Amino acid sequence: SQTILNIAADYPKASMVVTIGKASYRQHKPLASFTALDLMDFRFEDVKRLVHNWYDAAHDLHAEEKRIDLIKRLDANPRLQTLAANPLLLTLIVIAYEDQLDLPERRAELYRICIETLLTKWDARREVRRQEFNPEQKHQLLKVIAWHFHRKRQRYFTEHDLLEVIAEFLPSISLPAERNKDILQEIESEQGVLQEQATGWHGFLHLTLQEYFAAEYINDHQEYAELLRHRADPWWEEVLLLYVGITPDASLFLQELCSQNSTVREDIFYTNTLLAGRCLTARPTVRETGLQAQIIERLFGLLMSTQYLSLIHISEPT
Repeated sequence: SQTILNIAADYPKASMVVTIGKASYRQHKPLASFTALDLMDFRFEDVKRLVHNWYDAAHDLHAEEKRIDLIKRLDANPRLQTLAANPLLLTLIVIAYEDQLDLPERRAELYRICIETLLTKWDARREVRRQEFNPEQKHQLLKVIAWHFHRKRQRYFTEHDLLEVIAEFLPSISLPAERNKDILQEIESEQGVLQEQATGWHGFLHLTLQEYFAAEYINDHQEYAELLRHRADPWWEEVLLLYVGITPDASLFLQELCSQNSTVREDIFYTNTLLAGRCLTARPTVRETGLQAQIIERLFGLLMSTQYLSLIHISEPT
C-alpha cells in the first residue's frame, strides 16, 4: 500500500484505480486520499459492455463475430446471466468461451472449467508455486466446506464455524489444524472462491459455486441418497441437477427415481417422474440402455393422460 501512495504522490495529476478483494483490503491500512467503493453486480447492459471491451482490445480478426456469438449465448441462458452479473465469473466465462469458441452444453462442465481456472491456471500464469497447500488440496477443502454448510442450509456462515470446518480437514492432508486461519486467508485473498461477505461472515463467491462443490462432494462420496431425500426441495434442486451432469453414470440415481420398488415413492404430483425428465435436460451420461427412452415415454404418457390436456397447447411441426 505504501508503494501505491508513493506513486500517487509522485504523479499527483494521474488518475489511479486500485482493485482488491474486501478481505484483503481490511487487512491493510486504508489508502489515504483514495475513495473506497464496492463493486456492484453487473446489469446485462454491463455484461455486454465488458464483452464488447474484451474483444475491442483483442485485435482479433474474428472479434466482432465472437462478441456477437457470446452475447447471444448469454442472452439465451438465464442461469448463466446470474453468474455473469459477477465480474470475476463473467471473466471466467469469457476465458472458457475463448478456449473452445463455444460454451459447454452441460452447465456442470462450464463450472468445472471456471473453477479449474481459478484454482490452477491463474497461479500458473503468475508462476506461483504453492508447496504446502496445493490446488488439489484446496479443491478438496472447498468440497467439504460446501457440503457441510449446504446441508445446514446456509448460504453465509460465521468465521468461527468456517475455521472449525477447515481445522477438522487439515490433519487429513498432514497439516496442523492451527493453520486454519492462514489457509482461509490464502483462499480468500488469492483465489476469491470464498469471500468475506460482511464482517465476520463468509460465503462462496456465488451460490452456484457452493452448489457445484456440494455436487462434487456427493459424487466423490456416493451420497446421492441425500439428494433423493430432498428431491422436491428447491434448496437442493441445482445441486441435484449438477450432480447428474457430473457423475460418470446417472443410471442408478434415475432408476431410484423411476422404479416401482424405489425407497422414494411417487406422489400425486408425479414428482419423481417429472424430476427424472428435468435430469435429462442436464445431459447426463446414462449407461443403462433404454432408460432415457423409458423416462421420455413415461412423461409423454402422463402428458396424454392428464385431465388438463385441453389446457395444453401443442403446436404441430412445420
